[in-house]
Amino acid sequence: MNDRSLFAGELDRAIRARGLTLQRLSRRLADLGSPVSVASLSLWRNGHRVPTGDESLEVVYRLEELLELDADSLARLLPVHPQLKANRHRSIDEFYAEEGKSSNTSELAERLDVDAASVFLRSTNERFDIGPDRQISLCRIQNFWEARVDRARSVYFTWRYDSPAKEPIVASTAGAQLGATLFDEENGTYAAEFILPRPLRKGETAITEYTFEGLGERDDVTCLDNGLARHVAEGSIWIQFTPGHEPTDPHLRVHDGTTKSRTPASLEGGALHHIVRGFGPGLIGFDWTWPPA
Repeated sequence: MNDRSLFAGELDRAIRARGLTLQRLSRRLADLGSPVSVASLSLWRNGHRVPTGDESLEVVYRLEELLELDADSLARLLPVHPQLKANRHRSIDEFYAEEGKSSNTSELAERLDVDAASVFLRSTNERFDIGPDRQISLCRIQNFWEARVDRARSVYFTWRYDSPAKEPIVASTAGAQLGATLFDEENGTYAAEFILPRPLRKGETAITEYTFEGLGERDDVTCLDNGLARHVAEGSIWIQFTPGHEPTDPHLRVHDGTTKSRTPASLEGGALHHIVRGFGPGLIGFDWTWPPA
């Protein structure tokens, strides 16, 4: 049996088991930022075509989620480069290691004892305000979650920075309450549990927002990343500098597991920002230099 037949058979069985129409499946995929026409879904289901390329692989990951299949149950049947599939299971700490930075955020997350598989991160947006002292004055993070099981209650956040001066402070939360926290000064890593107002039913969504203060470092901040530990429909990073205290020579950095890029960026209104869709795990961020004080 060839790749098309194997993939088509597994996809057809899953669609039948869930009782979904191709029209509804197409709408759900579009809602998650992975639009696919009904015609394409029909061709895949009937074995006339098979998804190819990294963009189609992202769609297949979404299909696995919507059809409540085990990870890679469809993706493993595709004739896609093995590295693209392998990236899905890489630890975010591996990405930091390739940037020459130590990190143990995965270890801290495990110590929090939060069931990471119970709630799926759909999108994440991070904003950093940089003060005239060249330090982070405020960090605001907004996440959109979807429960994968009944009674999902907790989510978590991890953070790493190069030369931490002290443990960060959760200044405010919305949509959740702060739970357990862990700080590893040696590795510059931090993890926090956030408890939702009530247990979610499978398929329910939640939005959480939290702000951090006290993210000061011993040295001037010259780079910031949004480390996406999971695949997300959308992720962004926004860095706002104090007027009259902007840096020079900013560069956008993207590391998706197969390629690493560093390209010149432009300050617009004293800010840097970048948005990715269908991305992760991986890193998006900026680096810059400061003019002489």
